[in-house]
Amino acid sequence: MIFAITLIIVVFALYIFYLKLGVVKLLLHPGFYFLIIWAFSIASEWLYYSLGIAIVIDKYYIDELNIYAAYTSICFLLCLLMDKKNRCSLGEVKSFKIFHSYNLFLFLTVLSFIGLVIRFVSMGASFNMGVNRANVFLYNMNSTSNFLGSLLGFFNFILLIYSGFLFVSKILKLRTVKFGNFVIILPLIFGVLEGVLIGGRNPVIIAIKYFFIGMSFALLGLKTNKQTLVKLYKFVFVIFVSFAVFSSIVGEQRNQTFGDESRVKKLDNKLLLMTSGISNYLSSHYWGYQLRRIDYVDENNLLYGAATFYGLLDVKVPFSSRLGINDDLNIWNNFTSYTPKELYFDLQYEGYYTTNSIYLSLMKDYGKIGMFFVIFIMVFITHRCFNYVVNYRGRNVSHLFVYLMFFTYWGSSNFDSTMNSNVYMSFLIPLLLYDVIKKFFKPSYPLFISNKN
Repeated sequence: MIFAITLIIVVFALYIFYLKLGVVKLLLHPGFYFLIIWAFSIASEWLYYSLGIAIVIDKYYIDELNIYAAYTSICFLLCLLMDKKNRCSLGEVKSFKIFHSYNLFLFLTVLSFIGLVIRFVSMGASFNMGVNRANVFLYNMNSTSNFLGSLLGFFNFILLIYSGFLFVSKILKLRTVKFGNFVIILPLIFGVLEGVLIGGRNPVIIAIKYFFIGMSFALLGLKTNKQTLVKLYKFVFVIFVSFAVFSSIVGEQRNQTFGDESRVKKLDNKLLLMTSGISNYLSSHYWGYQLRRIDYVDENNLLYGAATFYGLLDVKVPFSSRLGINDDLNIWNNFTSYTPKELYFDLQYEGYYTTNSIYLSLMKDYGKIGMFFVIFIMVFITHRCFNYVVNYRGRNVSHLFVYLMFFTYWGSSNFDSTMNSNVYMSFLIPLLLYDVIKKFFKPSYPLFISNKN
């Protein structure tokens, strides 16, 4: 019954989001990604539970997780319905100057490609994602080559947003774009290759979400006709199906490598087997929640934000470990000894590889009752950030910092439990550097909206 009620609430919230925002702003709202993830997650777990192949340690914890997901969906819905200022006036957008230059896009694309090649070669990666997954646990992630490759990929998320903007502008003929389609979608391809590199799905779905942000930016303020929306629906559908296929391939190759007789093997329906990769991926955190709910959460010793907002205080000198600077300079150490690694325990621990939803850390911080209040506050702030971005007309991409922080939090709510560990290195520093670097590139301003729309 709780499965059914939760799914109805989530799907209803999705429907209202679509009616109120439309497809363009829908792709920009963090709440949409939360709702779509949990709609498929709940449906998948419900299916496995009905077939008797779900991993059930304690049914109470499954119901508990569903209740929190339903409550969060209601909070997003209430914030949307109470907000009378979530509109973007049509025709007022002349250009987005954060998308500064063709040459800057090409420069960042080359950097990202070089970094990806370095990581592929240094890790000895192949296109067998099962083998790559096994190698990840053996590879020294602190190696110089990996560090250099990661450094060159510093701007990947900005590049993906840029890519989505140019792609829609080119395909829908909204702006004059000189690059071919293949060059424009290279950042998205790099995201897929990053997934191949680690034998995982998360880099791919993250790349898709940033790409969608750029798509939305390209259409903000425009009066979109039915033909334009149909094309946009097709893009979203193709990308979603492609991810589902990729996810199934990842699952199959990892099963072959690890010799794992997965629960999905018990499915006797061909259609269910074809989609088992994504359904297994999106529901695996139910098992992780049950495991960690037992041994990770101590309601008699709450941390009051240390677990959820770890990334906000994880401040240290950039690349300090490479410079030989003592980690004691990290101000986090002055507050608590908590580390997100506590979620995973030892690599031999049962289910250490399962994804962990945001609710584990919220529970560890605020307990079963307190987290209801915190969730509403976070949803409210998220919606305000969305409104700010929709109406932002400046040229500095660093203004997107808080929005992107919350976007990642809700958009990976079934996977990441903290406020993106070290958000400054992940977002703020790349955004600030981008604003500095773009000053050295002559503006192309190919971003003027076509009179055709």
